[in-house]
Amino acid sequence: AKRGGGPQLTSAIKECRGLGELARILQEQKGFFNHIHVSAAWVCLARIGRGRGGSEATMVLNALQDQTREVLDQMSEREIANVLYSMAKLHGRKVAPKEGRADRQLLEAMQRGGAGGAG
Repeated sequence: AKRGGGPQLTSAIKECRGLGELARILQEQKGFFNHIHVSAAWVCLARIGRGRGGSEATMVLNALQDQTREVLDQMSEREIANVLYSMAKLHGRKVAPKEGRADRQLLEAMQRGGAGGAG
């Protein structure tokens, strides 16, 4: 993935085929992630994280939760819904986010109508 974020980073995230690849992108591109990249990374993790636990999955989950908190107030309802869906899918696969803190924050943001909401 090229440095600098943007559509190239979104494409690189969507094309990930394994946890190692997603972990590398999260680490190398950390400063360039925006709300779109975070949402795409959650969807990617739900797709590739089938039943995979362990330290690599935990590291990716923790990094994504941190990134999510940083951009949560910029997320649209669709992006929030994608993240919640991905978390639910991961939870069903026993790759559960830590303590559900991000879940509560996401649900509260959804109730407010996302970043573009009126309330």
